[in-house]
Amino acid sequence: GENARWTEDAKNFATRRLRLVGDVALACAFVTYSGPFNSEFRDRLNYTHFLNTVHSKSLPASEKVNLVEFLVDEGTIGEWSLDGLPNDDLSIQNGIILTQSSRYPLMVDPQGQALHWIKRRERHRIAVDPGSCITTLSNRALKDQ
Repeated sequence: GENARWTEDAKNFATRRLRLVGDVALACAFVTYSGPFNSEFRDRLNYTHFLNTVHSKSLPASEKVNLVEFLVDEGTIGEWSLDGLPNDDLSIQNGIILTQSSRYPLMVDPQGQALHWIKRRERHRIAVDPGSCITTLSNRALKDQ
């Protein structure tokens, strides 16, 4: 019983390890390029275009990577929720993009939910230097920031 379970777990781990390179490539593409798009287009990019590209380069990858589970744990999602981030998939994906991006991600936020969440999450940094933390496209000094 126990030996069979351990043997099966070892096989599963080896398979997951082989697919890790392609899965990481998909996650990187998601964080880098998916930001400004809606959920439907993100899915099309990730599970059609990016996945086909990974397979065409002969990189081993899972057939469908759950990017939320791959990039963030439940505890972090809970913290984000306490800071005011809505618990829907698109908002969580936006949180991942915002926290994992090394650049300044584009946030399309017609309802102001992301802005509210960022302000709560970064309140200590904003208190130190409010002018350099958040800007809008309508800001006249945008090009100088």
